[in-house]
Amino acid sequence: MLREFEYKGRRVQATVLPEQGRWAYRIDDGEMRMVHETRGSMGEGDLFAQAQAAAKAEIDGADRWRASRPAPR
Repeated sequence: MLREFEYKGRRVQATVLPEQGRWAYRIDDGEMRMVHETRGSMGEGDLFAQAQAAAKAEIDGADRWRASRPAPR
């Protein structure tokens, strides 16, 4: 299952395999990131929520890093 969403101007694709308890995400046209296997069974919606939260955290972390860098001269 694949879902796409936008977050802070970035395009995110989240993929889940509920029967395997796995999820992954891709930001813009980058590589697939953080394939994760859950313990126990989780529903499709819960897996998408985990993938979405991980993608948002990565984008937010990149924004914080850029904000902490000195401005170019």
